[in-house]
Parts: sequence; C-alpha cells; structure tokens
Amino acid sequence: MDPTRLAQLKDYVKQSRDAGQTYDQVRAAILGGGWTDDEVNEYLPLAWAETEPVMAAPPAVAPPVVAPATPVVAPTYAAPAAPAYAAPAAAPAYAAGPAPAGSGLGAWISSAWEMYTDAVGPILGGAIIGALVSVVTLGICLPPLTVGLYRMILKRHDEKPFAAGDVFEGFRYFWSAWGVFLVVFAASLVVALPFGLIVAFAAKGDSNAAQGLAVLVNGVQIVISFVVSTLALFAMPLIADDRGGAIAAITTSFNTARADFFNLLIAVVVAQIIGVAGGVACGVGALFTAPLTPCIIAVIYRSRFPAGTMQV
Repeated sequence: MDPTRLAQLKDYVKQSRDAGQTYDQVRAAILGGGWTDDEVNEYLPLAWAETEPVMAAPPAVAPPVVAPATPVVAPTYAAPAAPAYAAPAAAPAYAAGPAPAGSGLGAWISSAWEMYTDAVGPILGGAIIGALVSVVTLGICLPPLTVGLYRMILKRHDEKPFAAGDVFEGFRYFWSAWGVFLVVFAASLVVALPFGLIVAFAAKGDSNAAQGLAVLVNGVQIVISFVVSTLALFAMPLIADDRGGAIAAITTSFNTARADFFNLLIAVVVAQIIGVAGGVACGVGALFTAPLTPCIIAVIYRSRFPAGTMQV
C-alpha cells in the first residue's frame, strides 16, 4: 500500500464527509476519478475508518436539573431546511508527474526526441543490453526485457532516477510479459491465417497467380500487424507501470486504443518507420534510431495514463 496515495485519499474522504457525503457517494466519485475496484477496496475502508469523527465522551455524572424560575413555554417546532447537496471535492487521481505531452503526432515525436537526446546514453545502453541478452537467450528474454526498457523510459519521462541496468527489472514481470507476447502473436496469426491458406491453395494452380496473391497477402499481413500492434500499443507499458497483469493490460490497451484508433495507427506506422530509418540509411544507424520507437510509445502512453502507479 502506497502511504502517499492513502494520505491523498484520507484528505479527500475527510472533505467529502464534512460535506455530508455517504460512503457510497465517495466510492462512486473515486471510481470516476480513475481508481480501479481493487484499489478502492484496498484503500477506501482504511481511509474511511481513519477519518471517522471522534465523539466526545459524556461526563461521568449528569448535572442536576435546575427548575426554571418561570414556566417554560414549549417552542414551536420549526422544520429544518433541507441541506443543499454539496458536491464533493474532486476525487484524487494518481500522483501527478510531469505535464503530459500535447496530443498529436508532432507533439509526441518532439517530446520523445527531446527525452531521448537528453538521455541517449542510458536509453541506448539499455536497448543494446536488452537486444544482446535476447539474442543470446534465443528470444526467451525478449518480452520481459521489453517491459524493462519501457520501465526505464517511463522513469526518464517521470524524472525519476534511472539507469541502463533498469531493463533487467522487466524480469519481475516475466510471465505477464510473455502472456502479452503470446496473445498478440496468436491474434496476429489467427487473423492472417486465412490469407496464407489462400496463397497455398492458389499455388497448386497457376504459379503466376500464386505469386501475385503472395504479394497481395504480404501487404495485407503487414496491415494486420500494424492494426494488432496499435490495439496492443499500451499493453507492455501498462505492465511496466504496475497497472495489472497480461489480461488486464491487453484489455485496457484495447479499450483505450480503439477510442482513438486511426490517430494511434498513424503514430505506430510513423514510429516504426523512424525506428528502422537508421538501418535503411546506414546499418549501424539502426542502433541509434531503434530506441526512439519505444520513447514515442511511452510519450503517447503517458498522455493517457498519468504517472503515479509505478513501484520503484
């Protein structure tokens, strides 16, 4: 449990209770402010209990009743005015980090480029370490090291201490990272499989037709890969940001990405082009441009998911 978040919630609960809000009203407001059910169930009962108003203890002996000098006239009952509904204070969001990047491809790329060039040593070093370890382990370590790379970049974005070796923190999320990788791979395979079967069937006949279909199918499969990558764009960063396991990350990423699908699809295509641009111009240049792709994705991610959940 994060003491800072608990303190924020206690302040909010106290303000809400002073305004006359019930437990259910406070719970609904917090859920509307971006908290999950699990977080509310963990933090709210404790915050509510610790803000319970303290009742003054009655005196040990009741004071004697003194008869009034004159007869007491029973006061006329006046119905109290119904209290107006007082809106609670804004539900506390996650602890604020640096202001998120502006919306739009140009702003995302500009922010990512500035972040990358200001810390090119650690980010490039972490990317190279991750690539080398992945090659040596025949790809087994690629998913967790991808999560580790996003953790390092998100720390840089949030202005927290970070180093190239932070990529190894991704091993904390080994199975979640592999879960995302397998689901995305399976989704791409299932969607692309029918097109592959078309080519295989056509190859039994006219070879020229088969070659034409192969080119068409390759183009379709590239489009499919970009679509799947866009819908799963936030899955690895969500795991790196301590916002759930594989299924929760994929579900959240899908729901978030589809709301702004075409803008994000364009961003994914451009980010991939930028990432491989160095390899086209000069093979060694890919080492320097490839890490810019996860930087762009991290900036887009932070524009939708504020900082405050990562457990450093």
